[in-house]
Amino acid sequence: MTLRERRPWNLQEFQRELLRIGGDNLVAYWPLDDKSGTTARDIGPNAEVLDITGTTLGQNGPPQLGRSHYFDGINDVDSQHVYEDETGASWGPTVHGLSLADGVAFARVQGVDLSPFAGTEGSDTPYMLVLTDDAGSKVSWGYIGAQEAAEELGSELYATANAASDPNGNEADAITGWISNYDTFESTGADKSTGSYSLHAVRSSIGNDAAGYVCSFTKGKLYKAILDVKVVSGNPNIRAVDGNGSWLVVLEANVADAVWTSKTYYFTAKTTGTDGGVGFSETSNFEAYLDNISIKEVTHVGTDGVHIVSTKDGSTRNWAGIDGSFDYNDSAYTFEVRSTLFQQTGALTVGAWVKPAAASLAESEYFIAKRASADLSWALYRNTSEQYSTFVSLSGASTASSIVGTPHVDTDWRFVMFTFEPSVALILYVNGSAEASDTIGIPASLFDSSAPLTVGDYSELVRTWQGNIAHAFVISAALDSRSIRRLYEIGSRAHSG
Repeated sequence: MTLRERRPWNLQEFQRELLRIGGDNLVAYWPLDDKSGTTARDIGPNAEVLDITGTTLGQNGPPQLGRSHYFDGINDVDSQHVYEDETGASWGPTVHGLSLADGVAFARVQGVDLSPFAGTEGSDTPYMLVLTDDAGSKVSWGYIGAQEAAEELGSELYATANAASDPNGNEADAITGWISNYDTFESTGADKSTGSYSLHAVRSSIGNDAAGYVCSFTKGKLYKAILDVKVVSGNPNIRAVDGNGSWLVVLEANVADAVWTSKTYYFTAKTTGTDGGVGFSETSNFEAYLDNISIKEVTHVGTDGVHIVSTKDGSTRNWAGIDGSFDYNDSAYTFEVRSTLFQQTGALTVGAWVKPAAASLAESEYFIAKRASADLSWALYRNTSEQYSTFVSLSGASTASSIVGTPHVDTDWRFVMFTFEPSVALILYVNGSAEASDTIGIPASLFDSSAPLTVGDYSELVRTWQGNIAHAFVISAALDSRSIRRLYEIGSRAHSG
């Protein structure tokens, strides 16, 4: 048998053995031996491709197990596939569709139908939604549950001071609960959209706002406000007021409707309290009217929306995580819909064949990971002491166990992997042998991170691998040392020709 004939035989035997050993626990296996398009194929049972960004087809893998992907050390990465993103989406007060409240979490995106990704709450949630606000790093995320129902609203919250209903037949009641520091703020029957009275605001020299603090809001819930407005002069802003009485979000800036015009807005409360509402905010002179104000909770957001649940295959209608400074009413969110296959929190084996481009490193280089800066789950990397290393996290904020192997100051191909057995051990293997292990303080589970799985870096693209990677895989079990040794031996046979 010639060397040329042995190459495909070695490749096929290695692939067969990895598929056999992984069995029902094989989450994904990417040979990284082709680049025919924008994705890297997964030959495991789930066929979960990676999205290719920049990587090129490199030299023969370790050394004859097919081809490999080459990463340039700058911005090349193969990342978890994104099934849907914000392309075509619209955000803002006229289309806002997020409930971030516990027990009633949902999401709707104007222009993007999320319902094809709906799951079965309590048994099967195959997709997750990760939202990032305009700040670029503040995330809200959760698992996609059932499809939402057509829009439904709760009871009227604005009854205390509804200028259209004229409570108690008393003109003054139309502005009960309102606070204004404008020159004129009054209930008037001189110019109205409906009923007997409207709210009349004039700023000719002083003031910056007028608002009705009359609604009870719950943190995270979505509300719908409908009102009529007429502007006589100037261009005031219309704002929503949060449950604690603070300004929440501009619903419309520089309103200029010279005739009575009906407006519809959506907003999500960020605090719970009884001082919510809507009103004017403007520091330049203006004169305008408000009438026919209605504010109701949105209890269902539309059939192109989805429920959000907090755990994989769970049924609790909460988001899995919301950053403390996440913008509840952004007008430029980005988002990704991804598979939940890699939301593995139990036993795990992750590995790949790797070949660094440089013998010595100035900074650590990650070759497969599921982590962001403050959203850690696990990672495999080579540190500045040229040691292959791994860590796992329980909290997401810090590592629960971190181990390093022996230095390898060269550019040779190596088969590097870790096994995690909850509450028992974290073991780092290099070329089929255990180089490091930890059995003290091993977490009972891994942190459920919103970060995508990436090959060639972690998600911020700051520790990018330079060199080759082949045959990356994820197995939802801790392989035994015999299986690991056998995989290495099959993969290394080509070394001897």
